[in-house]
Amino acid sequence: MTVGGIKQIWLDKDHQTLGFRVSNERIRPNGAGLGLSLTYWRGEFGDESFLYKKRGAENTIATCRNPAHTYLFADINGVYIAWEADSKALGLYGLVSLIADREEYTIDLYTLLGNDPTPRNLVSNARDNFDLRFGFGLGARFYMFRHLSLWFEKRWIVGERFSDSRTFGTGGLFEGGRQKTLYVPINSLGLAIGF
Repeated sequence: MTVGGIKQIWLDKDHQTLGFRVSNERIRPNGAGLGLSLTYWRGEFGDESFLYKKRGAENTIATCRNPAHTYLFADINGVYIAWEADSKALGLYGLVSLIADREEYTIDLYTLLGNDPTPRNLVSNARDNFDLRFGFGLGARFYMFRHLSLWFEKRWIVGERFSDSRTFGTGGLFEGGRQKTLYVPINSLGLAIGF
């Protein structure tokens, strides 16, 4: 996640939420095929504070509060059944995605004077941004019963904005300029019920 400029703030991973997927796969008798899926995932992260500006005994602090990303993935899956026996099977797949990403957070800006922990001149602004991104991933799916399977998946989102120039006010921590490309990894474990 980026507050501004070309440098990123790396956020805590301690807040995790559930997502869901709807998919349709056409697997041919030779054990390979294609699938289409729609996946929803929302990630919520821990707050992050940093020194925004220092002037003598006065420290201006910025806090990135309640940051969250909401993703909607439109996926194309290539599926290969590596092993099959009775109603059990192991499938391997790769996917490419078009991703709608909504980024939300609140920026609190306040001043601390010396060793006094009391925030002064607090200003809060809600921020949100919508982007279309691309992603790719690899996964394995274990078909345990005829209509029940378990999948393990790793995705990478090609991210941050490719051409936006955005800065957060003034201060020595961030520079203006184009965002660097950032690959955001997502790991997922899911239970699928087939109809």
